Amino acid sequence: MKTFFAFILCVTIFVTGCNFTNTEHYRVTNVAVGSHSADRIKSIVRMAARKTGMTNEISTSIVANTLVSFGGGGKYPIVLGAHFCNGDVLIDIQALHGHHISAFESAKHHLIPALTKEFGSSFQTLDRPPANDCGPGFSVDLLVKP
Repeated sequence: MKTFFAFILCVTIFVTGCNFTNTEHYRVTNVAVGSHSADRIKSIVRMAARKTGMTNEISTSIVANTLVSFGGGGKYPIVLGAHFCNGDVLIDIQALHGHHISAFESAKHHLIPALTKEFGSSFQTLDRPPANDCGPGFSVDLLVKP
């Protein structure tokens, strides 16, 4: 039985190419550009990024309609960002496998309670990236940046 599980693990690593990605996706509904809600989201995401040691990367984000973008470089990049999409704000946290996993968990720890408290039922945790016409979100920043 141990041999079978070892085989499955090896196949999984081979198929994925050892590129494990941790992702979380959130949505805050009915947020207009320039609104008080947009400012609050920006403030909450900035606080979570600051507490996890990320730097402001909005000037290099290639995500359309970016509200905020933060990241940490190195061998195992991490990104945290929010962008407008069809009247909502989508928030992504993504990290490649490695030492940034603690920052990924820390960002979630700071984001979820603050967004829940501020937005209540307008805040949603998504099981997978949203199907929309607003592009791939911040995964594009994670994959393109060095």
